[in-house]
Amino acid sequence: MSHSAHSTLIFTEDFDTEQSVLEDRGWSFSGNTLLSDDPLNGSTALHIGIGSNPGIIETLTFALIGWTDTLFIDFDYATVGNRDRWNTRWFDVQYFDGVDWQNIDDGRILRNVSGSYTLSVVYDPSVLTETQLRFIGKSDSGLNYGALDNLTVRVPEPSSLAILALGLIGLGARRFAK
Repeated sequence: MSHSAHSTLIFTEDFDTEQSVLEDRGWSFSGNTLLSDDPLNGSTALHIGIGSNPGIIETLTFALIGWTDTLFIDFDYATVGNRDRWNTRWFDVQYFDGVDWQNIDDGRILRNVSGSYTLSVVYDPSVLTETQLRFIGKSDSGLNYGALDNLTVRVPEPSSLAILALGLIGLGARRFAK
């Protein structure tokens, strides 16, 4: 998973704890979800959408006040099970815009595509002051599922030059006001 050198961490989750602990921290689970071994690195991961029933996980609600207008979501995802080309499995990543859930990934991260992902959401900070993320997995049959791990949500920090420029403008305005 790649991280920008200029970003602020909002939260991170590696799913290496019990589901009840995650629920106590504000996560919700529905459908077919299970914490189990991660096919990517052998640690624990969240399996979403086992078999033909979808699984859904929603994050805790987190504040966006004071950040810029872009949110980055980093995570590892693996498909597990029958990899035959007729087997369709999908994985949606969505955010809550205050009214409804909106897709972040233009629909679906499709079958048999495992790896590390970085998705971004551009939002209006004057309208959206807090949000949640939702991950939905579904397979058409059998014991196929997606495994989610190493979730990180972050925002970019303002550029050091922009901060310096604002400071100089402030000093100049203060001097001019005298």
